[in-house]
Amino acid sequence: MPDGEENDMVGFDDPPRDFAIAQQLPPRVIEHLRDGFAKFRDSPQTTVNQTTLQEYAPSEYTLSARAVEAVFVGLATDAEAEQISTGDRYADYTFRVSPQLAARTLDRQYVAALAIEEVTERSRESTPDVSLVATLPDGVTLSEGDAVGAISARARDLVLGASDTVRIANPYFDADQRIVDDLASLPQRGVNLRVLTRETEDPGDDLIDALNTLHEGLDREGRSRLEVRDLYEETDWGRHKLATHAKLAIVDETSCYVGSANLTKTNLSANFEFGIIVEGAPATRTAAVFDDVFTAADPVELPLLR
Repeated sequence: MPDGEENDMVGFDDPPRDFAIAQQLPPRVIEHLRDGFAKFRDSPQTTVNQTTLQEYAPSEYTLSARAVEAVFVGLATDAEAEQISTGDRYADYTFRVSPQLAARTLDRQYVAALAIEEVTERSRESTPDVSLVATLPDGVTLSEGDAVGAISARARDLVLGASDTVRIANPYFDADQRIVDDLASLPQRGVNLRVLTRETEDPGDDLIDALNTLHEGLDREGRSRLEVRDLYEETDWGRHKLATHAKLAIVDETSCYVGSANLTKTNLSANFEFGIIVEGAPATRTAAVFDDVFTAADPVELPLLR
């Protein structure tokens, strides 16, 4: 906050009525937005839209449509922002708001975001929650069936619950699996999707269909949230040297599936496949390892051609 300005920071004795902003944005971004409005405290009203918010945000941070919508929800709820124009999405709306009320609302959201961040960090440091998942062949009945979930169902639940980033390491795909459609929906709703696979320079039809399914139907903003990379090398005499072989699904750096199953019909419905779903700090560390390998892999341009 600029020097000489009164600090209106409030505690939990005066909490926001809606935590949308705190749940969607990190504290430092909320702090920048607050300071942006604070510059106009002496003005009775100002207008705000997606462009305005981006100007207030840190220069290296791009506000997603979902984040903008969260800010508008918070301002409309706690700062009595008045809608003055609409658009195709809530993020395209323009509002009129008191800068002083907006700054005060963002103060409250900042405090809430700090609390959420602390609770999340404590959760990550606590003993991780581990559950077992499997694909079982027909005819197999488990003596402790309740102790093991289905890979296909649990993996879809993880993916559909994402709010920020999903990381997938997977060598082989079948485009007709429902989880592929689930993944394809993520970028369009503001979730980043990173896919690490293999052999895209000489792909089979299944890989082409699956990766193109992820790409098709996305608008320009959605495609900016989808990134596919290839980890595969051969020796000079044409033999396999290294490749993506891990099967991972990491959601928001807080949950991850680690197991044997590819995203294929056989692996998700017929084979004996096994894995675990882990919550907490191990998922965060898994995401860090994934990112290091992902950075070293080769970017893939979509759509793939036959």
